[in-house]
Amino acid sequence: MIITEVLKLKINVSQKQADDLMETQRQFVTACNMVSQYIFDHGFIMQQRVLQDRLYRQIRSEFDMPSFLAQSVIKTVLAKYKTVKTQNIQKLFKQAKKQGWEFDPKTVFEYLWQPIKFKTLFVQYARKYSYSVLPNGSVSILTLHGREKATAQWKVGYFDKFYKGGWEQTSATLHERRGKFYLHIAMQKEVGEFSKDTVKHVVGIDRGLRQIVTVCDERGKFHFASGKQIARRRRHFYELRRHLQMKNTKSSKRRIRTIEQRENRWMVDVNHQISKALVEYYGPNTLFVLEDLTDISFDEKNNKRKKDHKRELHSWAFYDFQQKMVYKALENQSLVLEVSAAYTSQRCPKCGRIHKENRKHEKHLYVCDCCGHQMNDDAVGAFNIYRLGTDWIAGVENPHYEKLS
Repeated sequence: MIITEVLKLKINVSQKQADDLMETQRQFVTACNMVSQYIFDHGFIMQQRVLQDRLYRQIRSEFDMPSFLAQSVIKTVLAKYKTVKTQNIQKLFKQAKKQGWEFDPKTVFEYLWQPIKFKTLFVQYARKYSYSVLPNGSVSILTLHGREKATAQWKVGYFDKFYKGGWEQTSATLHERRGKFYLHIAMQKEVGEFSKDTVKHVVGIDRGLRQIVTVCDERGKFHFASGKQIARRRRHFYELRRHLQMKNTKSSKRRIRTIEQRENRWMVDVNHQISKALVEYYGPNTLFVLEDLTDISFDEKNNKRKKDHKRELHSWAFYDFQQKMVYKALENQSLVLEVSAAYTSQRCPKCGRIHKENRKHEKHLYVCDCCGHQMNDDAVGAFNIYRLGTDWIAGVENPHYEKLS
């Protein structure tokens, strides 16, 4: 199995190098938009060889672009169209199913009314041919005016982890933010396949806001990561943004963007710390079980939620936590399994009774009206998710709960 992780490097450049990199980014994005327009105007040609025969020389001459960057432009645009095609197919299939009309995947591009636009400045590089990391830790990057060498700022342990730990470089993307340049390098590593026969731990994880995660394992032990302090800090960020929005000045808008970026970095770090702690605590050969929250509408679950609580539910980075769990688990010879979220918070862990009113949200308690079993409501969710994981280990392909009529 191949796993991928992104290595993010900040590179130090002179003013001349910065000008060269900015010019390269502008030309690269302009060339991408030109190729995108050509694909849109000529019946969505998706064959790389055809596009290369028709556009390669034009890109090189019109944008004064090196060979490898000209090829990268075509590959980048094609990859974007293929991604959009896949996303639109999934979206249109869902709409067709809900509204009862037939959808032919071959007609997916007919629903695209304008060519894909590339707005953010970037450059897509291929390993060796257009960028490389040198033995001393510096980087060499291809620009319109040849190769540029720059020193890179490595986080502690980064170099040893990726360049002495069996990882292999693939593509890289150059980004610019506020005059500073960052190189995002995709690193790949081959790890052993996960086997049900070697599972040592099954861990059910319920995600929420009062408890960011509630964990249940095969020993019947529960672990809680409280979200009280997190909620307090998020409310602080929200009040800051609301106060600045009332001013509605250029400086206040810049400040809002700064605060949003700070909050996003903090949220990502919280998810990183929790996921890292879980993976290290349980060790290799662990099955982590999460609810599949795709297309889950929190408003439909409980229309009586307070406005602030709805906002927090919609804005917390649940998907980011899942992504971090996935790649950290794979690195540690473990696996993350997604299971159906249906009835996991409504099912009695003791008798299996499913009844929505048994969960008392205001008291954070689950009381079964059939057997009288009482339990913390977050722990109920974690336990039921854990049980679905054990069913999967036992051979059930799609474990889920069904409410008996």
